[in-house]
Amino acid sequence: MKMINLRDKVSNGYRPVVRFKKHIEDVESYFEGFMKARIVNVGHLDDDAFSFVFNVSEFNDYNAEYESSDYYDTMGVPRLTATEANMHPCRNHMCETVYFATDATVEGWFEIVSDASTELYKRYENDTKSHLSYVDWLEAKVIKLENEAISLTEK
Repeated sequence: MKMINLRDKVSNGYRPVVRFKKHIEDVESYFEGFMKARIVNVGHLDDDAFSFVFNVSEFNDYNAEYESSDYYDTMGVPRLTATEANMHPCRNHMCETVYFATDATVEGWFEIVSDASTELYKRYENDTKSHLSYVDWLEAKVIKLENEAISLTEK
Protein backbone atom coordinates (compact mmCIF):
# COMPACT_ATOMS: atom_id res chain seq x y z
CA MET A 1 0.00 0.00 0.00
CA LYS A 2 1.25 3.47 -0.82
CA MET A 3 1.79 5.86 2.09
CA ILE A 4 -0.48 8.37 0.39
CA ASN A 5 -3.38 5.88 0.60
CA LEU A 6 -2.78 5.35 4.31
CA ARG A 7 -2.50 9.12 4.73
CA ASP A 8 -5.98 9.50 3.24
CA LYS A 9 -7.40 6.86 5.62
CA VAL A 10 -5.81 8.55 8.64
CA SER A 11 -7.20 11.90 7.46
CA ASN A 12 -10.61 10.20 7.46
CA GLY A 13 -10.28 9.10 11.11
CA TYR A 14 -8.46 5.75 10.94
CA ARG A 15 -5.99 5.33 13.85
CA PRO A 16 -4.00 2.14 13.23
CA VAL A 17 -1.35 0.56 15.42
CA VAL A 18 1.91 -0.06 13.57
CA ARG A 19 5.04 -2.11 14.23
CA PHE A 20 8.13 -0.52 12.71
CA LYS A 21 10.63 -2.34 10.52
CA LYS A 22 14.40 -1.95 10.88
CA HIS A 23 14.42 0.58 8.03
CA ILE A 24 12.86 3.17 10.39
CA GLU A 25 16.26 3.44 12.05
CA ASP A 26 17.54 5.18 8.91
CA VAL A 27 15.52 8.33 9.69
CA GLU A 28 15.87 10.73 12.59
CA SER A 29 13.30 9.58 15.14
CA TYR A 30 12.86 7.79 18.44
CA PHE A 31 11.70 4.62 16.71
CA GLU A 32 13.66 1.45 16.21
CA GLY A 33 12.77 -1.78 14.51
CA PHE A 34 9.94 -3.75 16.15
CA MET A 35 8.68 -0.81 18.24
CA LYS A 36 4.95 -0.04 18.15
CA ALA A 37 2.95 3.19 17.97
CA ARG A 38 -0.49 4.42 16.97
CA ILE A 39 -0.85 6.85 14.06
CA VAL A 40 -2.93 9.73 15.42
CA ASN A 41 -2.56 12.48 12.86
CA VAL A 42 -1.21 13.41 9.47
CA GLY A 43 0.47 16.58 8.31
CA HIS A 44 0.87 17.89 4.78
CA LEU A 45 4.32 19.13 3.87
CA ASP A 46 4.24 19.39 0.07
CA ASP A 47 3.36 17.29 -2.97
CA ASP A 48 6.32 14.97 -2.40
CA ALA A 49 6.26 14.43 1.37
CA PHE A 50 4.04 14.50 4.44
CA SER A 51 4.23 13.43 8.06
CA PHE A 52 2.51 10.99 10.36
CA VAL A 53 2.22 11.76 14.05
CA PHE A 54 2.74 8.61 16.11
CA ASN A 55 1.59 8.28 19.73
CA VAL A 56 3.61 5.84 21.86
CA SER A 57 1.73 6.10 25.17
CA GLU A 58 0.11 2.65 24.84
CA PHE A 59 3.45 0.99 24.17
CA ASN A 60 6.01 2.46 26.57
CA ASP A 61 6.83 -0.79 28.33
CA TYR A 62 6.79 -2.76 25.08
CA ASN A 63 9.04 -0.26 23.27
CA ALA A 64 11.52 -0.04 26.14
CA GLU A 65 12.62 -3.57 25.26
CA TYR A 66 13.73 -2.35 21.83
CA GLU A 67 15.56 0.84 22.81
CA SER A 68 19.22 0.57 21.81
CA SER A 69 22.01 2.17 23.75
CA ASP A 70 23.00 4.54 20.96
CA TYR A 71 22.78 7.93 22.67
CA TYR A 72 26.00 9.50 23.90
CA ASP A 73 26.72 10.08 27.57
CA THR A 74 28.77 13.00 28.96
CA MET A 75 31.96 11.06 28.23
CA GLY A 76 31.07 10.74 24.54
CA VAL A 77 30.28 7.03 24.77
CA PRO A 78 27.09 5.73 23.10
CA ARG A 79 25.61 3.82 26.04
CA LEU A 80 22.33 5.56 26.83
CA THR A 81 18.89 4.60 25.59
CA ALA A 82 16.49 7.27 24.30
CA THR A 83 14.72 7.28 27.66
CA GLU A 84 17.98 7.63 29.60
CA ALA A 85 19.08 10.46 27.28
CA ASN A 86 15.76 12.27 27.74
CA MET A 87 14.93 11.79 24.05
CA HIS A 88 11.78 9.72 24.61
CA PRO A 89 8.60 11.14 22.99
CA CYS A 90 7.18 11.82 26.47
CA ARG A 91 8.87 15.20 26.14
CA ASN A 92 6.43 15.93 23.30
CA HIS A 93 3.09 14.70 24.70
CA MET A 94 4.02 11.07 23.88
CA CYS A 95 4.06 11.84 20.15
CA GLU A 96 6.77 11.66 17.50
CA THR A 97 6.47 13.06 13.98
CA VAL A 98 8.09 11.19 11.09
CA TYR A 99 8.22 12.38 7.48
CA PHE A 100 7.63 10.12 4.49
CA ALA A 101 7.68 10.48 0.72
CA THR A 102 4.20 10.31 -0.78
CA ASP A 103 5.30 7.57 -3.18
CA ALA A 104 6.81 5.39 -0.42
CA THR A 105 5.15 2.10 0.47
CA VAL A 106 3.90 1.27 3.94
CA GLU A 107 5.53 -2.16 3.78
CA GLY A 108 9.00 -0.60 3.59
CA TRP A 109 8.60 1.20 6.92
CA PHE A 110 6.09 -0.59 9.13
CA GLU A 111 3.28 -3.10 9.25
CA ILE A 112 -0.22 -2.39 10.44
CA VAL A 113 -0.91 -4.49 13.53
CA SER A 114 -4.36 -5.94 13.92
CA ASP A 115 -6.21 -4.46 16.89
CA ALA A 116 -9.80 -3.56 17.68
CA SER A 117 -9.49 -0.19 15.94
CA THR A 118 -8.07 -1.76 12.79
CA GLU A 119 -10.78 -4.42 12.75
CA LEU A 120 -13.47 -1.75 13.12
CA TYR A 121 -12.00 0.20 10.22
CA LYS A 122 -12.00 -2.95 8.08
CA ARG A 123 -15.73 -3.33 8.85
CA TYR A 124 -16.25 0.26 7.69
CA GLU A 125 -14.35 -0.40 4.45
CA ASN A 126 -16.40 -3.56 3.82
CA ASP A 127 -19.71 -1.78 4.43
CA THR A 128 -20.58 -1.29 0.78
CA LYS A 129 -23.84 0.46 1.69
CA SER A 130 -21.95 3.23 3.43
CA HIS A 131 -21.25 6.49 1.64
CA LEU A 132 -20.37 8.08 4.97
CA SER A 133 -17.03 9.26 6.26
CA TYR A 134 -15.47 6.99 8.87
CA VAL A 135 -16.40 9.33 11.73
CA ASP A 136 -19.99 9.63 10.50
CA TRP A 137 -20.18 5.84 10.14
CA LEU A 138 -18.90 5.39 13.73
CA GLU A 139 -21.42 7.94 15.04
CA ALA A 140 -24.25 6.12 13.25
CA LYS A 141 -23.15 2.81 14.83
CA VAL A 142 -23.02 4.36 18.32
CA ILE A 143 -26.45 5.96 17.92
CA LYS A 144 -27.90 2.65 16.72
CA LEU A 145 -26.40 0.79 19.70
CA GLU A 146 -27.65 3.41 22.16
CA ASN A 147 -31.17 3.21 20.70
CA GLU A 148 -31.09 -0.59 20.94
CA ALA A 149 -29.91 -0.38 24.55
CA ILE A 150 -32.69 2.09 25.42
CA SER A 151 -35.34 -0.11 23.82
CA LEU A 152 -34.04 -3.12 25.79
CA THR A 153 -34.22 -1.26 29.10
CA GLU A 154 -37.78 -0.09 28.36
CA LYS A 155 -39.06 -3.66 28.00
